[in-house]
Amino acid sequence: MEDTVTETDMTGEVYGELTNIGASHAATAMSELLNTTVRLDPPVARRLTLGDVESDLEMDESDLLLVLIALIGELEGHVCLMISDMQAYADLLGVGMSELDGTMAEIGNIVSARFLSALSASTGLGGDITPPAVGHAPKSAVLNSVLALAAGEEPFFVMSTAMHLEGVEPAVVLFLPASETRDAIMGKFGM
Repeated sequence: MEDTVTETDMTGEVYGELTNIGASHAATAMSELLNTTVRLDPPVARRLTLGDVESDLEMDESDLLLVLIALIGELEGHVCLMISDMQAYADLLGVGMSELDGTMAEIGNIVSARFLSALSASTGLGGDITPPAVGHAPKSAVLNSVLALAAGEEPFFVMSTAMHLEGVEPAVVLFLPASETRDAIMGKFGM
C-alpha cells in the first residue's frame, strides 16, 4: 500500500526538497550535455514496500534502459536514471543504438555526480558514486531489482521525478536513500 507523503509531513517535505535540489542540478547537467531544455516534474516522495512497487509506481512491461549508480559514504543509497524511448535518445545524442549504453552510462555518471554534490552541499554529508551499471529490462523487473538492493530496509523512501526533454519520453530519476542516510539527513534537520 502506498503512503504518499503529505505536505504536512516534515520528513516528506525534507526529502521532497532535497530531491528537488538534487534533480535540479541533475537536470542542469543533462541540459548542458544535450544542449536542450530540460523541464522537471515536481518530486514525489513515497513510502513503499516491495509488495507495493508494481501497483504504486504504475508498472508496465515496456523495456527500459537503466543507469544505476550506488552512492557510498555518509550519503548511501542509489540514484537511478531510467529511459524508455531508447531510439529517441540515441537520435538526440547522435549515437547508434550500439553506443547508447556507454553514452547513457557517462551521462548517468555526470547526472548522479551533480545530484550527489547538491545533496552533499544541502546536508553537509559526504559521499561518492560508484561506476554506473547499465541494463535493459521490463520496468517492473528494473524497479523490483533496484528495491531489492535495499532489502531489509522496508518501508523504502523512494523519491522520484521526471526530466522532460523536447521530443522524447521523459527520463525518470529515482533516489533511494539507505536507512542510515535517511537517519543522518533527518538528524541534520533536527528531526
